[in-house]
Amino acid sequence: MRRSQANRIKAVIFPPRQHPRVYLTTDVRVEGHDLTFTARSVQLGTSGMSLEHAGQLAMAYPVLLTFALPSGCPVRVGAVVWWKTKELVGLRFDPRDHNRYIQEWVQRSAVAKSEDAATVDAGDVDSQIGHSNYA
Repeated sequence: MRRSQANRIKAVIFPPRQHPRVYLTTDVRVEGHDLTFTARSVQLGTSGMSLEHAGQLAMAYPVLLTFALPSGCPVRVGAVVWWKTKELVGLRFDPRDHNRYIQEWVQRSAVAKSEDAATVDAGDVDSQIGHSNYA
């Protein structure tokens, strides 16, 4: 299988996200009406982020997040709890807090990630998408 065929297969199985996300592990200060604590980021996107160690947050709870991008740029953005799982909490950024530093950093990181993925050997496609037997 040629590399272009492998990329087309990946595009069908994993269509591009509407809002790109990148993995980012950093401390995030979370401030709410009656609480303040530090959580750990898992993913960062242009419209939100996921955190671990933030299970005390309730759905739709508004918070103020403070963290630093790897570039060193400090970020302070409003958000609301959008989803929860057993391990993670998803936060959606307040669209009124248009933070161009987040958008620029995520876009640059996502482009770099996609360029790295394009150089993967086509023989590794199975290892990337996993081996599953569908009945």
